[in-house]
Amino acid sequence: MQIPTQSTGFESLPQELVDAVIDQNLDDPAALHASSLVCSSWTSASQRHLFSHVHFYNHSSFRFYRAKPTKNSHQIDRFYNLITTYPHLARLVKSVEVEPLLDASQEEFLGLTLQKLENLERISLDLGGYYWDELSQCMRDALLTTFRSPRVTNLELREGLFFKCADFLALLGACEHLKRLSLFYMSCDDLEEVIDMSDTPLPKGMNLKLDSLTLSLYEHSYLPLMHRLLQLQESMDLSHLHRLSVLTAGTGHLNERIETTKEILRLNSHSLEHLVLNVCLGAD
Repeated sequence: MQIPTQSTGFESLPQELVDAVIDQNLDDPAALHASSLVCSSWTSASQRHLFSHVHFYNHSSFRFYRAKPTKNSHQIDRFYNLITTYPHLARLVKSVEVEPLLDASQEEFLGLTLQKLENLERISLDLGGYYWDELSQCMRDALLTTFRSPRVTNLELREGLFFKCADFLALLGACEHLKRLSLFYMSCDDLEEVIDMSDTPLPKGMNLKLDSLTLSLYEHSYLPLMHRLLQLQESMDLSHLHRLSVLTAGTGHLNERIETTKEILRLNSHSLEHLVLNVCLGAD
């Protein structure tokens, strides 16, 4: 008769201690991979950090694209095969970063992969200087379908263009549950031509209520884009922001930029908790 022995070694450590150790290695994927092999109690905690944020890069045209793979980067076809074999990994993904996929096979995997990410909350789309319309219809459809998910509340758009403001608003209109919007160096070709955004509103009945707005824009884009967003108050509420970040380049139209920034600050005088500005508002 064998006498049961008390559990020893790593498996006997309290889970709180295991989590604390692994949390100290968030930025070290090699350490996270190693810790995931220690024992079952370490595996789940390590994988949670390894797969909470993933970046899909376009390996077939990498040499033409400025971005480099990061510690969270995956080739999308391989990642799809991985989460198909191990479905629990798909449930760990909270945030994805996507760049233009110019290969038809990769575009197909994008839609299939996004469908499996049932806990996805954030999407960052880095257009890399491309126009939205230059993406294939397949890729745009996959992204728009994902934007409509009730769990996706955080959208980040980077380094891209739209031919028309109406296309930009159509994209925002797909994000029915949007709470956090970040725009980095985005613009529309007709941005300064569209005087009244009521001609190109968000879908009827939509009422987005943002709690975070981040803008980092070129000098020529900031004023017209802010004016257009403020004109959407009936369908996009910008008066209950908890976080606001406004960073612009250049010194042109300084007085107009100050007044526009003050306007959005007045709208949020009772709700704003975090503020980042590079616009001097004067003494008053």
